[in-house]
This record gives sequence, structure tokens and C-alpha cells, in this order.
Amino acid sequence: MPEYVAFDLETTGLSVKTDRIIEVGAVRFDAAGAILGELEIPVDPGMPIPLAIQRLTGINDADVLGQPTPTEALAQFLDFSAGAHLIAHGAEFDVAYCAAVMPGAFNRNDVFDTLELARILMPAAASHSLPLLATALGIGHDRPHRALSDAQATVDLFLILMRTGAELPAGVLATARRLLSGASHPLARFLLNVVPGDGDASRPDLPGGHAPPPRPLRVPRKDADIAAAAIALIGPDGPLAGADYEYRESQIEMTRAVAQTFERSGALLVEAGTGTGKSFAYMAPLLLHAVNTGERGVVATATITLQEQLVDRDVPRLTAAMDDPAIVAMLKGRQHYISLRRWQRFLATPGGDDIDTIRFTLKILVWLATSTTGDRGELRLASVEDALWRRIRSDSGDCLGSACANWTGARCFMVAARRAAVEADVVITNHALLLADAERQGTVLDNYRALVVDEAHRLEESATRQLGVRLRPGDVLEVIDRLPSIPGSEAAELLGEAHDAVRRLFGDIKGLISAQLGNDSSANGTIAWTLDLAETAPGQVVARAASAAVRALRGAATALAAAPQLDGSRLPQPERADDEATLVAATLLDAALGIEHVASCGGEGIVTWLELRAEQAEMHAAPVSVAGELSRTVFGRADSAVLTSATLA
Repeated sequence: MPEYVAFDLETTGLSVKTDRIIEVGAVRFDAAGAILGELEIPVDPGMPIPLAIQRLTGINDADVLGQPTPTEALAQFLDFSAGAHLIAHGAEFDVAYCAAVMPGAFNRNDVFDTLELARILMPAAASHSLPLLATALGIGHDRPHRALSDAQATVDLFLILMRTGAELPAGVLATARRLLSGASHPLARFLLNVVPGDGDASRPDLPGGHAPPPRPLRVPRKDADIAAAAIALIGPDGPLAGADYEYRESQIEMTRAVAQTFERSGALLVEAGTGTGKSFAYMAPLLLHAVNTGERGVVATATITLQEQLVDRDVPRLTAAMDDPAIVAMLKGRQHYISLRRWQRFLATPGGDDIDTIRFTLKILVWLATSTTGDRGELRLASVEDALWRRIRSDSGDCLGSACANWTGARCFMVAARRAAVEADVVITNHALLLADAERQGTVLDNYRALVVDEAHRLEESATRQLGVRLRPGDVLEVIDRLPSIPGSEAAELLGEAHDAVRRLFGDIKGLISAQLGNDSSANGTIAWTLDLAETAPGQVVARAASAAVRALRGAATALAAAPQLDGSRLPQPERADDEATLVAATLLDAALGIEHVASCGGEGIVTWLELRAEQAEMHAAPVSVAGELSRTVFGRADSAVLTSATLA
């Protein structure tokens, strides 16, 4: 039976070059979880222990004076762990310190990292830090930031991760093992050799979304006093009063004003400073209004954070106290939901041995086996995974609509979320989706009569962004690259030319911005794209490149429309290969229109600019004023509208 050693180091700081080890802790155990031995060694670092580290660990200079040196302590640890596989939480940190003290002794590549494994096998955990994971999983951990206690907790976590891997759906575990076959990373050895069995054959690999039940029929009660009912609900004598309740007259005043606005129709602007309790002040009357009148309501926030706070914390407290609870749904923009079709294509695309791609793929595999929402907000994605998420998220330019195999029965997470929103009394969404719904004439949110815009001071900014144009080279090139090859065809040749033309255009834009701003601003910067600049010699370079890119994109789109049957073997729905080509052609035409719009400086009432972000060039256009559009498409649709913010004025 294989044996393992979980270990942890405490150090004077985070720098391998300047800091030193002050404690080593280790636990040896077998695959059944039997403890075979423990090791705890105080270490004399030969330098004072910083006060912050003393407070964190409880280890002071007197505790380590005269104790073994780092080299002596690690020699004992090597003897203790001989023949065993090493395990650590955040192993890169601990192994780096060991290697710095004893070069060559710790260059083995079979160290299992429970931090890495937890991020993959527990992707929806609120935190992957050892103390918080221990608390969430009921692991005893009485001395966090002490080496032996951390090592003991790591043992328990490793055993839980082994069981979690063994309990994965059989199809998920088989796919994970297939992805890792031939890899030399510890992840491969863990899933191929450490995790026992072949998974749980009774669990589905990919549950997907589900159609919501229909909204109950509401009998309107026009005589209901919503203001009084809302105040009774959140007031000092109401069901929400408790230890954390603080009476605020301003909250009651706002509640009354919001309720009266819903009853009488019209618009209300409320600047509600911090501490007002504005979320309850508008949510209570909105929920009661929806239930009592049968008229749907919408709340739009600027940030996903506030959206999730309302759904996860505030709304449940209110609905639990209602005699007839309102049905509330959260709806985010489609980019927050995974597309099962795009995910299937991603899985079928060779990813090589890039470890970041492997980690991401495994994480999504595991997450999809349990997620009922497909919402990225459930995940803890690293920054390097953002680009990978863009390849699998729902995208209007890569959506087959009702022709998609996942559309029927709302198995598509985005479709399920939108259907749930249609069947809800109140929908909590964000500014971007509210504006997108206005653009699409209500096809996203369906009809509603009462509207609340929170964080309303940012609505104009959101509208400017939504009604404008933003073009990045990666967005266009990714669309071209997702098509399977069409060898020897005119379409393949023209797609290649479009690919090159787009790269040249954005390369020329980057050169222009750098020349205008100087080399010191080469990574980030913005310049106005005006007719005057377009007529200069450097501007003409960009203008010509833009014209060439527009011609190439339109030529590729036209050729795709007449292209022979694509090779659909790598597509999720091979029989829909022609639809895939049509989608790409439409997206290329949209890109051509966007480039042409910006290059022509947009026209009256439009501002255009070129931008560098992290050395990547972008093209932008936006309306100077959005007032008329907001009035017509957003506020004109609702009988009553409440705009609130802490800084509305």
C-alpha cells in the first residue's frame, strides 16, 4: 500500500531568497488513512522572527534559539519521508524553500498539491485556503499556521479529495483520465493512480439546466396598501426585526415613497446614503407590488456583486416573511453562463500539455457534474483562465438558437435562466442586460411594469458602453479559428487573408498609439480617432489597414456562405456544420461593420477612439449622449421607475 507524507513549513516571510524556515511539521500515513508517524521540528533561522510572523504563528525568537538549523531540520524530514509521496497545501511555496536549503534533494516531481486538487475537485468552494476549507469540511485544525497542525489538516483534506475523485460520475472520471493520459504532472498520477475505482456510474456526467415551473396565477388586489404592508414587513415590529435590526427613519421614508410610486406610476429618484438600508426599502414594496397586482417587476444593478447579494441574502429574508412569497429569479448576461455546445467543441479540440488549460478543463468537468445554473459566479477562476472561459461561455455570435440540441427542455443553462426569469414575479438583473433587453425590444426580460435601477449613477456609463462599439483582435481571430479546416477551398484562402488583415490592422493601431503617446505609454493608452488624425501620414496607414480588413472580412463571409460542406467531425452537432459556417459569416460581417464605423469616425453625435490595454489594441465608438435612447427604450416601457444610489446627485 502506498504511503504519503503531508508536510508544512513555517517561515519568517514569503521570500525564498531572504527569509528562513522556523518550523517543520509532517505526518506519514497510508492510503487507508492510518497515521504511521508524526514529526515536529522547531528551526533556528539564524535571524530575528518578524513581529507579524510571531503574532501569526505564536513562535518567538526564544522558541527557536539553539534548535536545529534549516539544513539539519530538512535532513530529518528527508529521513522521515523516505519512500513516501509528498503532499502539501500550496506545495510550490514549501518545495521552493526546501530546494533553496538543500538543492537537488527536493527536485522530485511527485509532490501532490492539495490546493491545486481542491481548486479542481471543489471548484465551487467559497475559499480554498486551508483554514477555511478545514472549517467548511469539518476538519479538525486547532492551530492554524503551525506546521504540524497544518500538516494534520492536509492529511484529512487529501483523504477527502481522494474520496471526492472516486465519487465523480464515471464519465467525468473517465474523461479526466483520458485528458491526463501520458502527462507527467502530479495531477495525472493522482487521478490515474491514487484515486480508486472508475467513478459513480449512477451519476449523470452533464445534468444541464431545466425548464422552470409556470408562474402561479396572481389575483390582483388593487385595494392593497402596499406602503403600509412594506413598512410592516421591514419595520421595528415586523418579522425581520431581530438582533441585527436597526430602525432607520430614512429607510421607512424611502419605503413609503417607493411604494407610492408603484401605486401611482411615475418616476422617483432617491439618493440613499450608506446606512439607509435601501435594498430592503425598494425590495419590500416591489415584491409586495408584484404579488398583489400580478405585474412583474425588474431590479437592475450595476455590479454582479450587488445582484448576488440581493438574491443570496436580502430577498430570502423578505420572501420568508411574506404570507404569499414572491417568486424571484436572477438573470445575468449570457457571457456568465457556460454553453454546453461550445464546451463540447472545446473538449474535442486538442489542448496539448499546457498545465493551465488542463487544470481549467478538469475544473469545468467536475463543476458541470453538479451545477444547476451553469453560472460562472459559482466558480473561482484564476486570471489566466479568463481567456479559456471566453471560449466556452454562451455567445450570441456562436449560438444555434432553437437548432441547438441543448435548447429543448432548457438544458442550455442560458435558456433555463431566461425561462426562469419569464416565470418570476421579480427579476434581478444588471444594467447591461436591462439595456440589451431594451435593444431587443423585450425579448430577454419579457414584459414588466415596475423598474428599480440601483447604483443608478452608473447607468449612463453602462448605456454608453452598451450602445457603442468595442473591437479587439482576439474576438475576431477566435471566430475564424473555431471553424474546422476547409482545405483547398476559396473560403479557406479568404479566411486566412482576413486573419492576416485583422492582425495587421490592430498591429498598425498599436504602432500609431505608441507613436502618439511615446514609448513610455506603450502598454496602456488612449488616443482620439478623428478625421484630422486619419488624414495624417500615420493615420492613413491605419485607415488603409482598416479598409483592407473590411474587404477581407466581407470576402471571407461571402465565401463561407457558398462554402462546401464543412468537416463536422469535431463539431458538437455535425449535421449543423452549415449553420456553424453561417454563424461565423454573420460575425465576420458584424466585425467589418464595426471596423468601418470606427474608421469613419462614427458620424454626428459619435466619439471614436483607439486604445491599448495590456499592449493589446482596441477600436471604440460610443454615442455622446444616451438620454434619448434611455427615455425611449428603458423608462418608456415601465409604468413606474425608481432610480437610487448612494451618490445619485
